[in-house]
Amino acid sequence: MAEAKRETIKEFWSRVDQEGRKVQAEADQSQLMASGLSKRQVHCVLAYRFQPKDGRRTRPYVTPDSWACGRRDAKKPPPDCQEQLELDVLWVHSNHDKPLEEASTPDARFLSEMAQKRPDEFFKIYQKCLPGIVRLQRERVEAGRRGVVERREKKIRRAKSLKRAAYREAARQRKVAQQQEEARRRAEAQKRAQEQEEVRQREEAERRAAAYGEAERVAAAKAQAEEEEKKKQEALRQEEAKKRAEEEEKAHRREQRRPSRQQKNAAKANLSENGQQQELAVSAKSADDWVEI
Repeated sequence: MAEAKRETIKEFWSRVDQEGRKVQAEADQSQLMASGLSKRQVHCVLAYRFQPKDGRRTRPYVTPDSWACGRRDAKKPPPDCQEQLELDVLWVHSNHDKPLEEASTPDARFLSEMAQKRPDEFFKIYQKCLPGIVRLQRERVEAGRRGVVERREKKIRRAKSLKRAAYREAARQRKVAQQQEEARRRAEAQKRAQEQEEVRQREEAERRAAAYGEAERVAAAKAQAEEEEKKKQEALRQEEAKKRAEEEEKAHRREQRRPSRQQKNAAKANLSENGQQQELAVSAKSADDWVEI
């Protein structure tokens, strides 16, 4: 898990203002201050209560508590009389050619006038204050050295912090790039799946349309065949009806012609009987004639 980033009070209020939660944070701050907590404690509570919305983790930038480390005064106490005398003597010794009006204190002006008028007395005072001046200068040198070391360490810490921040930013960018790549791959996969689904649906629709068209063609062919079959059957029925009508007409005609045929047959029968009788008569006559001969 990544280390939580330290966040100063200024950065905290700038962030909550950008996130639109400044009013709520100010209300919680007033409530916590009214409960008796110090500003340091209130900042710690607010920093952990109002974490960033983007998922990052932060922690309050807590400086060392000077009061817990032995601090007694709210501000740096002024130097005592001996230290002030040493400072005035050092100023006169370092700025003996400057006018009296530029002296920082009345004692420095008095000592500067003494150095101009009675340098022996000023030299004696300078000798008495010399150990303190040396100590003061040594403290200044040590303070300067400590300042250089602190600035160097602060610079190193800042460089390391920037390096860690760069590493974290690079890791975050890699993570974001990975998430974007995964999102792009998911989008492409979804797009391909959607295209495949569209192709499948289109093929299914074409197949259904083809099947529907084939079914319609089959149904049309079947209907046409049925229609032709009906026409054929109707033609056959009409032909049979026509034949039956013709047969009935023929039968009717036969029925109508039947009496005349009977008469003709009877007449023929009479004629044939008459012919036989005539033949018999002729035969008899012939026989008679032969006998006579």
